[in-house]
Amino acid sequence: MRSRSAFLEILAQNIGDKHPYSIEAYNFVIMALAFARKKIGSAGDVPASEFIKALGVYAEREFGPMARKVLEHWGLRSFRDFGEIVFNMSEWDLLEMSANDGIEEFLDAGDFKF
Repeated sequence: MRSRSAFLEILAQNIGDKHPYSIEAYNFVIMALAFARKKIGSAGDVPASEFIKALGVYAEREFGPMARKVLEHWGLRSFRDFGEIVFNMSEWDLLEMSANDGIEEFLDAGDFKF
């Protein structure tokens, strides 16, 4: 497990001014993944379907009625955006993914309802 400072350094190296998602968006995804792991009782992989369910609960817990506006401010406007962040972090060796994981799971998640 990487330290928080190492994690932030890798993000800073990969997120430039033109990157569609802010560092806050990446931090939110990491925190939401931790929340989802705790919710399902897993120390490892979280199925996309479970992560998607946990996203709304976590966002509302953290930001209340402003959740959607906060996430949109960070560039998160659809479940695809969350999937892109997860896959970016996997590509940058910040997350491990199983061979069965695919962006399609995020594309098929439906509407952003929080």
